[in-house]
Amino acid sequence: MTFALYLTRVFALSTAAALLAMGALAELLDLLDNGNTVIAHYGRLLDLAKYAVLITPTVAASVIPIASLIGALITFGALAGNNEIVAMRSSGMTLYWIVARLAPVALFIGVLYFALRFIVAPYTEIQVYELLREPETSDAAASEGASDSMPAKGAYWISSGQVILAFDDAEDEGRKLRQVMIVERDADGRMVRHMTASEGRFEKGDWHFEGVSSQIIRRQGPVKGQDNEYTLVDGPQPIDILAATVPNARARLRQPGLPEAKVWAGSNSPAYRQINFYEALAAPFVPMIMLLAAAPLALGTARHPSRVRDMAIALGTGFGYLLASGVSRSLGEAGVMPPLLAVLGPVVIFVLATISILAHREG
Repeated sequence: MTFALYLTRVFALSTAAALLAMGALAELLDLLDNGNTVIAHYGRLLDLAKYAVLITPTVAASVIPIASLIGALITFGALAGNNEIVAMRSSGMTLYWIVARLAPVALFIGVLYFALRFIVAPYTEIQVYELLREPETSDAAASEGASDSMPAKGAYWISSGQVILAFDDAEDEGRKLRQVMIVERDADGRMVRHMTASEGRFEKGDWHFEGVSSQIIRRQGPVKGQDNEYTLVDGPQPIDILAATVPNARARLRQPGLPEAKVWAGSNSPAYRQINFYEALAAPFVPMIMLLAAAPLALGTARHPSRVRDMAIALGTGFGYLLASGVSRSLGEAGVMPPLLAVLGPVVIFVLATISILAHREG
């Protein structure tokens, strides 16, 4: 039990130190790149601090896999360099036993990685985009006011069940829409009603549209409706509206495009969102792959001739997984590979590869 706590503490502290150092550097570079934009838009240091807080989940999620690999390399390297691994092995402890005792903390780091990347970051990145967006000028507002009578061009769209919304602009943090087109569909996906509205507001959980002009679609042709107002009950939330306006927004954790999905939006394909869903399932196991990749480093000593080779293999395996998963994801989004295979393929391959290397070195 004492050995297990000692190993857990060393691995956790090493990973946390690597995460803090790499995350701070990445966030500093981002602030140097976008800090002037935030100050120019708002002119307050408080907004710059808010921006720094909002980008933290995204930055942390991006460096956790590498931080896990570095933390594992430090842990196993220290065990070998201080000859602690010799004492452990002489008492009957194998490298498998050591990896098994470190697995819980690796899975905990994986859960943290999952939470930051797939639960927190999709919301904070939308707010970051809003901070960096050019503030609307009075001339632009006047121009929009002059075009209120024009039909919606559908710059953005969002699907909510059997209703599709297209709108030109979103205001008030996604609670107000301008120039909206609304399409109602039947259970088979056929359009049964087409509407345009000058404005829509989110109030008390529902969307209320004003200035509505509607057409009912029938077999003999469209028939003009009499509606001046329209209410969409249980429609998309303001955060969904904002996500639809952000280019390349990180998909929220759901599986849009499938029958049980309720809200999905944006220009990305269903494959993109399915891959995001499967990546969320695989995320908790990424630090475990990094731990397995670094484990053989513990079998050497400070002067062992294979130490450099083991270090190179561990780094190559860890970075190789990140490269392979990135390439596989791109192929999946392009439709070349099935989404499930594009995500789980690299995971299975590298888990088997790291276990094989570990078994070979352990003998």
